[in-house]
Amino acid sequence: MLKNKIIIGIGALIAGTTLAFALTGDTSSNVSTNGTAGSGSVSTQVSASSTSGNSSSTTTKMTSLVNKANKEIDGRVAALNKLRARIDGLKNLSADNKASLSANIQSQATALTNLKSKISGDTDIITAKADFSSIAGSYRTFLVSLPTDEITTTIDMRLGQINTLASSTANLSAQIQTAQSAGKDVTAAQAKLNDMNARISDAQAQYKAAINLIAPLTPDNGDKTIMASNKAAIKQARASLKIALKDIQTAQSDSKSITRALKKLNVTVNATSTTNVSTH
Repeated sequence: MLKNKIIIGIGALIAGTTLAFALTGDTSSNVSTNGTAGSGSVSTQVSASSTSGNSSSTTTKMTSLVNKANKEIDGRVAALNKLRARIDGLKNLSADNKASLSANIQSQATALTNLKSKISGDTDIITAKADFSSIAGSYRTFLVSLPTDEITTTIDMRLGQINTLASSTANLSAQIQTAQSAGKDVTAAQAKLNDMNARISDAQAQYKAAINLIAPLTPDNGDKTIMASNKAAIKQARASLKIALKDIQTAQSDSKSITRALKKLNVTVNATSTTNVSTH
């Protein structure tokens, strides 16, 4: 009886072991097959998904960059167009001065418009980024356009004041001649008139020099030599404006001195002989 139980136990153990090996073999085979197939499928899917994602990301970045570039360039072109319109509307600058300034401003606007087209047509992000950086780095429009606007507007206003002063000199001269013919001593008055004419002439020359300095200026496009030259020209133009302003102030003072001198000589001075010019 005991022998039979032992035999039966050993049989069960062998059967269980065989079954375990069979199950282990099936499981191993299934895992290997499914694992290999599953791994290849996942790898292929991830690769395709990654490529698609990178392409989509690049497209998004390009679109964003183009939109930013358009905004930056459109703003600069609009500012240049406004500047050109203001210059065209100036009353005292010569037609030649205005034409020269306007042509230069238009060339800057055209260059920016061409850059805008290039960025829109760029096919890779590296080139697009480089072109975008050049908007502020190379096409530094405002470094030229803002000083040009400031200087030309000031000159036009001052030329109007000079014209007012110049028109009064003829009348003052006539008054001095009248006093001299009456036997009056007009030495002091004549000296002031001579100085007034000289100051007016110098102021006109200073403004002409300032215009000639800024009219040909163009953005430096990253060239340090041109940038230094532009800065020097703008600085010199502003210095000319300061000299011209002092000339105008002195000419105005001369006009008042002449009027006072003539009144002391009992010469009636016409209202147009005295000139009040704002120098602020």
